[in-house]
Amino acid sequence: MARQLLYDPFQGAIDLRHRTVRAVGDARLRCEEDALRILRAYRFLRRDGGALWRMEPSLASAVSEHGLRLTMVAIERRWMEMRKILEGDRPGEILGRMQEQGVLRHVFEDMTVFNEALFKLLDENELNDLLLHQRLALLTIEHPTKEVVHQLQRLRTSRELQRKTAVFHEQLGHLPTDVASEMRVFHHVMRKDAGAHLSIQKAMHNRAVNVHTGLKVGGHEIDALLGLWQDLKDGEGHRTCLVDGHWIMARTGDIEGVRLGRLKQWLHRIQIEEGINEPAAMEAVLSRLPYEHGAHEDWPQPVFP
Repeated sequence: MARQLLYDPFQGAIDLRHRTVRAVGDARLRCEEDALRILRAYRFLRRDGGALWRMEPSLASAVSEHGLRLTMVAIERRWMEMRKILEGDRPGEILGRMQEQGVLRHVFEDMTVFNEALFKLLDENELNDLLLHQRLALLTIEHPTKEVVHQLQRLRTSRELQRKTAVFHEQLGHLPTDVASEMRVFHHVMRKDAGAHLSIQKAMHNRAVNVHTGLKVGGHEIDALLGLWQDLKDGEGHRTCLVDGHWIMARTGDIEGVRLGRLKQWLHRIQIEEGINEPAAMEAVLSRLPYEHGAHEDWPQPVFP
């Protein structure tokens, strides 16, 4: 420090200038000592907003050769590194490189091959702000939701992440119609996920992606939905139902139990669809509902899809 000299026995400064990721010493030995270093090597490829850094040839050879050793690493440690990659800037190209070199399948063991188009989608500028559960849902969009949840369980992810990913994954397989009332329900249910949902649908247009529900989206259709959502999202009404069970019972008499709960949900959906903000307006809504007849299981709810 006093002489202001850099002690650099492994010539790291040169690697920094050349944007190169290199192992300290023998790359094969480092990977044999701790296979988690394989995932860290990939994570270090994305160090800035530019192109991926280069993996030094002997290290690239070592990670391909010893990828199977990742199965000997605790799954929690593997997920910890994979999470950092997924939460980083533009993870798609890194994931694509991992798949090419036979490493990704040792993390996502139930999903041995991913569609390369999904890696490119993850790196789209319009999708750069996706959250972890949204990126996971997009990456696994060609697989049934149950398989996605099973994979996340094997990775020992949190129950909250499993829940959020499963819900968004299922929602990605559906679109609302371009009717204001249905878009209001969509926005109410999706909340902060609404914009991400529509942005992903737009990005997938004309891409060779097979959504797990078989959904096909036209360009004009998604543009119309985006325009309608932009008009609605700033004029949001009450999120909670304007009336409660006591209010309903006072006006319906003997409605109770599950039937009462489902009637409240029906009223809530109409409140959302019509953008009602005043409790007094719910009187007219209730008066036009045929709640005395029919199976309550068939009554509408404020849900999407």
